[in-house]
Amino acid sequence: CPSNDKVAVRGPCHSFATIPIIFMVDVCFRKRRRQQKNQKSPRIEEERMSVEGEEMSIDMDEMSVEFGNCENGETEHNAVTLDCYPYTFTPLLLFCTEGYFDKGYSNYNSVAQFFENVLPVDMLENVLFDRKNMLYEELLEYVTRNEMLVTCCIDAHFTAFQVIRDGRKAFLLYYDPQKPDLQRVSGDGFRTFALFLLMKCNYADSQHIQENKDHYTGISSNATRRIIYQLWRKINTIESPYDLYGIIYKKAPLNLGKYLFINNSRNNRNISTQLTSNTCYFQTFLFGLLCKVCNPTLNKDGNSIDLENIDLLQQTTKKLCHFILNFFVESNGEKCILRPLTN
Repeated sequence: CPSNDKVAVRGPCHSFATIPIIFMVDVCFRKRRRQQKNQKSPRIEEERMSVEGEEMSIDMDEMSVEFGNCENGETEHNAVTLDCYPYTFTPLLLFCTEGYFDKGYSNYNSVAQFFENVLPVDMLENVLFDRKNMLYEELLEYVTRNEMLVTCCIDAHFTAFQVIRDGRKAFLLYYDPQKPDLQRVSGDGFRTFALFLLMKCNYADSQHIQENKDHYTGISSNATRRIIYQLWRKINTIESPYDLYGIIYKKAPLNLGKYLFINNSRNNRNISTQLTSNTCYFQTFLFGLLCKVCNPTLNKDGNSIDLENIDLLQQTTKKLCHFILNFFVESNGEKCILRPLTN
């Protein structure tokens, strides 16, 4: 570290970039412990010592380390901070090779938490992303009534659908990060399609189906229960919703006249797609952002999708992009935060 700078290290350190600092901290801890042992002095929360003409301050509570010039007993105030928090998502994951993809951590929730302070909406509100203690017929009604965003992960590939009401009827917009077109599913296909994805992700009580066959196939059953039972019997043999029989998909172009990061730069009416095999969860997050900010509805033409709050979407995506680009080196003129290439 330059003699006229000070560096603070916060949080657990998991980067080769911090090894020299960790080594110096370890040396100073050992030196201080020897001094304390000889002097039998009580441990204090903040300790200062001189290391080769420079001063190092160790804050035991915040796990911060500061280096600076200690001439005249004063340190410089232009701080450089190392943020070594082990983020479960970082922009680096958008550019890493397939072998680094960790489906246990790199998911919709991690991205939502990462951008939490940048966005004007709560990306986890009215979103289905974990299991509910419900029957599948109850969950379908719950998701439909509340027009929820449902995130799905099947074989480490993330997709999502947004339920939208058009009068009394409901339809869904399905997003697959590998395809540039949003798909609209309505009518009888809506129920089968939504139930398949809910069941494939194990979002409700599958054990009830196994133990209560008569509930789903008996005289007092109904069309929804019979569909649930039929899907349950072959759920492990159907890999994709595109393999379902009788589902009619209709392309749903966005009524969007400019590129705003969440859509396609060449065809603004299409949604953006994943550029590497690792970014399906991030693309799903962007689709969720579109739904949260713009409240999509069906146009009067019965085909395209109208969007509200286009200006807010533009401001939001700009903030999101700036946050990604500035994540590893963030400076406000007075202090600089450096984040090592962790994770």
